[in-house]
Amino acid sequence: MLLLGAQENVKLLGTRTTESCGSAADTMEGARANVSDHLGWSIFTTLCCCLPLGVAAIVCSFKARNATSIGDSTGAQKASRTAKILNIVGLVVGLILIIIVIVVRVVASKNQKT
Repeated sequence: MLLLGAQENVKLLGTRTTESCGSAADTMEGARANVSDHLGWSIFTTLCCCLPLGVAAIVCSFKARNATSIGDSTGAQKASRTAKILNIVGLVVGLILIIIVIVVRVVASKNQKT
């Protein structure tokens, strides 16, 4: 049996294989590069905006990172999308709560002066 290089097409019993080691790795690298896990944003949301939604976003970010590392681009995209939505909601909720706290403190301080 003659072994050809990994990049060569081989005919064996009438079947033709065109898959090579390099092309599968290239496909996985492309999938890895395209899916963002939003981990930094999730940590920011946890520390500065809304703790519960931030923790959920961190979990989804790690799910996206793990799915990307095993080559599951569909699972990575779903987890990444969920992390992004949780981060947006957490950021908005956090900003609204901060505005409410500021307004309440300003009103309370005006009431104490009069």
